[in-house]
Amino acid sequence: MESVYAHIAMKTNKPLLLAFAGLSGHGKTELAKQMGSVAGYVAQEDGSPLNNFLEAQNGQRCVVFLDEFDKTENKVRESLLKVMDTGMYRGRRPQGQEVDASRCRILASNLGDSAITKFHSQKLADLNDDDVGKVPIEPLKRELAKLFTEAYSPAIAGRINVIVPFFPFSPYEQAVVAHKFLLEIQDEARLPICTRKPELRLVGHAHFNIVGDGVLCQHVAEVGYVKELGARSIRNAVLAMRSKRSATTSR
Repeated sequence: MESVYAHIAMKTNKPLLLAFAGLSGHGKTELAKQMGSVAGYVAQEDGSPLNNFLEAQNGQRCVVFLDEFDKTENKVRESLLKVMDTGMYRGRRPQGQEVDASRCRILASNLGDSAITKFHSQKLADLNDDDVGKVPIEPLKRELAKLFTEAYSPAIAGRINVIVPFFPFSPYEQAVVAHKFLLEIQDEARLPICTRKPELRLVGHAHFNIVGDGVLCQHVAEVGYVKELGARSIRNAVLAMRSKRSATTSR
């Protein structure tokens, strides 16, 4: 966030390019959503979603999240070099006008999983949450920068401003994620019953409180968290608990 604030304050013409790296399901997409309004993949009658989005946001501050960037073809990466470097590119605008994307943040992700997991197990796994922030991660960032250079070419890697590693969740973070999904269930239960299609919802208008939610979230995280699956594994554990509870209630 310090890098984002500094970029805004400097009013540079170049976009801020952040590389989010780490295991799937550990918050890369969620953080991108919190940083800005990230449009989904919507079919367009004319032009690609990325091109249309950049033109619509011409000169505006926005977030472009390129998920699983390591799976793109090299020609796709090379086509982004100019917008990464100068923040300008020639779109489909009349008279060949350039699109100003200098205030966009382009986020690449999903590379260096093994290096991040190894660093976490050796340096962070046995620490409490207060001490984790005291461990310097610059050696890991240098290793990731080398991996990015090998995978994407120096041309792409050299334009990345900051590499942000996402580590496996600590026990406290696992419990927080579990609580997030419990709150979502509460919100769903409050919605009104609807018998019309396609909004069909046969359970609703329900209000419930969770007694000892802290202990419950800790238990769900302990039995449900799978490092390779991240938040998705915790969500599945919460849904399984809800299904089991619903079956017991119906009996």
